[in-house]
Amino acid sequence: MALAPTSRRSWRRLTRVLIFITFALVCLYCFFESQDGQSPAWTDPEVETSTSTEPKIRKPKPPKLRHEWTELWEAKSDGKLVVPIDEKGNAISKVGFTKHPLLDLIEEADKKWEATVKRQSKTLEEAVREYERRYNRPPPKGFDDWYRFATKTNVILIDEASAKINADIMPFLALSPRQVKERLSHAANRFDTFHISIEEGLASVAEAKNDVEQFRAQDLVELIQDFAEFLPDMIVHASIHDMGPNIFGDDFRAEAERLVNEKAC
Repeated sequence: MALAPTSRRSWRRLTRVLIFITFALVCLYCFFESQDGQSPAWTDPEVETSTSTEPKIRKPKPPKLRHEWTELWEAKSDGKLVVPIDEKGNAISKVGFTKHPLLDLIEEADKKWEATVKRQSKTLEEAVREYERRYNRPPPKGFDDWYRFATKTNVILIDEASAKINADIMPFLALSPRQVKERLSHAANRFDTFHISIEEGLASVAEAKNDVEQFRAQDLVELIQDFAEFLPDMIVHASIHDMGPNIFGDDFRAEAERLVNEKAC
């Protein structure tokens, strides 16, 4: 019986198997090396938090039921309300036919929506005051341009939309200017990024290595072009992946917010 490969095809098959085994061993080695207790690559000593090794699982709280509902229908231990419906869609309660509780919830939601819309800022000055009241700091540079763009495009919840601005820029305020420059330099040289140029209000693809990057970059250019006139000249570094290269959790964001608030004091 032959114990060694006797043909080129057998040698090729054996070579592929050996390459696969070697690749698997390298992957396992890298995986175990990454579990040696070192901090993740995205952590920053100035914005680092101590986290538990066991993840905390939040159990959903049962909904709070109204007293008048529990008098009309059976309430289960998990907070669910049992509302029988007849063939005509009427809600059947302990005292007979009555209005379905969902209609009460819809009415309440309508009232909350109307109240939220009514208290939105109507002028730029009001929007600035509301931003400062909510976040204890003035809005960022260009907020006036953003406000004009938002009103021009019929944004209804001006103050709620500005909350997104604060959430996006807040983590960066926890970093020093030196750290921001270092991270921009790192992003500019990553192999998995493409680059978009914004100059004199026009956006264009500055660098894309292949067709996939070109396709994504062009999509982003078309998105930016709608408001490029409000942006200063800059180079935008964007990841080719569906998600960003660095993702941090709620604990990291909370720590960044704490540092920002400390600087404001």
